[in-house]
Amino acid sequence: MADKKISELTELTTPDGTEELVVNDSGTSKKITQTNLLSTALPKAGGTMTGDTLHGDNVKAKFGAGNDLQIWHDGGNSRISDVGTGNLIIRGSAGTYIQGVNGENGVVVLENGAVTLFHNNATKLATTSTGVNVTGSVTADGLTSDGATNYPIKWTGAGGAATGSLYGDGSSVGLFYGDSSFATGLNFTTDTLKFRTGSSERLRIDSDGLKFNGDTAAANALDDYETGTWTPVPKGSTTVGTISIPANHQSGTYTKIGDIVHISMFLYGTNFTGAGTFEIHGLPFAHQGSSGTLPVQINTPPWNTLPADNQNITGYLTNNTIMTFRATNRNKAGAYVTATVTSPSTIGYLRVNGSYKTA
Repeated sequence: MADKKISELTELTTPDGTEELVVNDSGTSKKITQTNLLSTALPKAGGTMTGDTLHGDNVKAKFGAGNDLQIWHDGGNSRISDVGTGNLIIRGSAGTYIQGVNGENGVVVLENGAVTLFHNNATKLATTSTGVNVTGSVTADGLTSDGATNYPIKWTGAGGAATGSLYGDGSSVGLFYGDSSFATGLNFTTDTLKFRTGSSERLRIDSDGLKFNGDTAAANALDDYETGTWTPVPKGSTTVGTISIPANHQSGTYTKIGDIVHISMFLYGTNFTGAGTFEIHGLPFAHQGSSGTLPVQINTPPWNTLPADNQNITGYLTNNTIMTFRATNRNKAGAYVTATVTSPSTIGYLRVNGSYKTA
């Protein structure tokens, strides 16, 4: 009786069975049996579909007493919407794959295994039993590590050998490189930066300055380094006077390392009118206090106040930024006699190179 119209059914005057449906066809009674009816319909209690079901745009397949889960196509996008209570749970017995229409993996969740993220079907991030494995570079606005060990961030070289680590134990931070014990590298504390090779500290920078080879004494710190220029100014101690200096003939440079200053100066001058002890003013830093001497080179014409024989001129420093000059000559008895050099009328070429300790 399947696929028959009601008009094609046999006429029936009275029902001849208990499992029959009697219908009226233009005044004529006809019957549909339960067997034929069930062969072409899906019972409410459930059954097996043997064909497709088609839902048009915006026609939803709804599940749950409150229409909690809904599946439909809206004409532009396909949608799965969980609008009820609880979570949307997707399970796969061996693995769950989210793929593109051409079969490219996007997310793969394996049973008792890794969760893997892909880009253009290439693995980029996968979970492991101890964390995650990233293939490629990582760009982040920030990074916070809350590892339970003292080396929460490590990096490796070829073959997986450990080559570096960012260390932190709550009181200090270190960046170590080069060996399996992470002993070589940088170690940071609140106010100290240490450079280490193996178990040996080679260099530290702290509030005192720069220290070497594990030395912690403040007095041994290198706390300054600078270079610059200065202008040597000739003067007389009692009458300052004037002097003629050609262009580019009055210059000085210095390098200061800690409390030691290395200076160099050049001066050429004529017609000096000053009187008294001859002095050079303008040293870049004051001397520490005790007297000191610097080598001096004097070229012709000679100063007219110098002894004629066995002369030796030195620059002489005291606790200021002034250099005076002393001449040493040997007398007839063989003894050396030192005298302060008085101001000459012309100084010729004067060069001084040397080092002294600052105040």
